[in-house]
Amino acid sequence: LPGVDAEGNQNTTGSAAKLTTAVDIGGVSFDGSADITLPGVNTEGNQNTTGNADSATAFETPMQLSITGEVIWNSGNFDGTANVTNAATLSTTGVTASTYGSTTHVPKITVDAKGRISSVTLEQITTVAATVTVANGVGHTAARSIVFANGNTLYDDLSNLHYVPNTGTLTANVVSAGTMNMTSDRRLKENIEELDVDKVLADVANVKSYTYNFKKRPEDPRWGFIAQEVKAGPLAHLVNGEETEDSYLGINYVDMIAVIPALVQKVLALEKKVSEM
Repeated sequence: LPGVDAEGNQNTTGSAAKLTTAVDIGGVSFDGSADITLPGVNTEGNQNTTGNADSATAFETPMQLSITGEVIWNSGNFDGTANVTNAATLSTTGVTASTYGSTTHVPKITVDAKGRISSVTLEQITTVAATVTVANGVGHTAARSIVFANGNTLYDDLSNLHYVPNTGTLTANVVSAGTMNMTSDRRLKENIEELDVDKVLADVANVKSYTYNFKKRPEDPRWGFIAQEVKAGPLAHLVNGEETEDSYLGINYVDMIAVIPALVQKVLALEKKVSEM
């Protein structure tokens, strides 16, 4: 038979209506029986295919990359053909670039949680006089503070310790851990006369004694007199100070001590008379 070889295969020259087995072209099945249309291929033979490319030389549409927040950065146009380099800047915090502070003001700086300076204000420097003037205060009748120094710090306490220059009155709550001595040298005295015991007794008899507490030391009981009452009697010369809003009356208790020996002498004289009766 024509075209039949020894193995029984036949080689026949002719034509076929379609392929025995269809094949895929561009994802479209083709068996030769009809034309096919490939997606994205136009009449000019160009192809527009949507999908992922294994590689490309450039982006079809350039883009811009940016960073915002505390750091600001913008890449400019980027199409993938080359690296992009651009300087980053820090975001502003409301503080103007400047030099703060002077001979009269110092800057007060506020720092946020990220360590950035968020605000700066100026605080005026309080100047201190280069010199201190010491003036004669004899004419002043108001109570003045007595100032104590400890290093570079000065302390005063007008409520517990004050001095009236006009009268020479020093008012204080004195607590002594040692011996208190009062000047009593004869060479410093004049017009020395012995006390009239009878007159002293009459004067002292008009003075009332009290127990009391100072308002600022309620836990400390005291014995003494009322300055206003003593001032109204024959011992008014023992009262010092001025009764004003910021000054108080005081009593010279030291001079009251001098009355004690005179009273003792009077008592001893009376006891002697009684014993002789």
